[in-house]
Amino acid sequence: MAGTDAYGPKYPAKRGHDGWYFWAGLCCFRFSVVEDLELDFTPRFDTGLDTGGGNWPMLRDRLDDSNIVNAEKTTISLKLGGIEADHRMLDKSFFHVGGASYRGLISTRHYRRLMCDHVWETYLGGVAERLVNDL
Repeated sequence: MAGTDAYGPKYPAKRGHDGWYFWAGLCCFRFSVVEDLELDFTPRFDTGLDTGGGNWPMLRDRLDDSNIVNAEKTTISLKLGGIEADHRMLDKSFFHVGGASYRGLISTRHYRRLMCDHVWETYLGGVAERLVNDL
């Protein structure tokens, strides 16, 4: 964070709305910039802002784009067990399983097992070394 006031995946408001928000799952702020704020990471769907949108009114005048590092977002399309779903990789190091708690088939125990195995095999050197094998 050296030389920056905020870091995270920054998203624009939905079409027809002004603003932007940092996704609440991965955002960091220089403490001196936000210490007097009561940050609010709830969504503001009525103004086109998803999770983290509650911070927009406080941050819009306080953060300058030149002091923000926007995390690189890459879509990862996976087909596991016949189920196709898109997820996000942030800065090539943070894998976000989007909608895991509410998106139909990907919220099942079976899919969570397939995803867990995929993450271990792809990013963590294989399932043999993990300590917990039961979800």
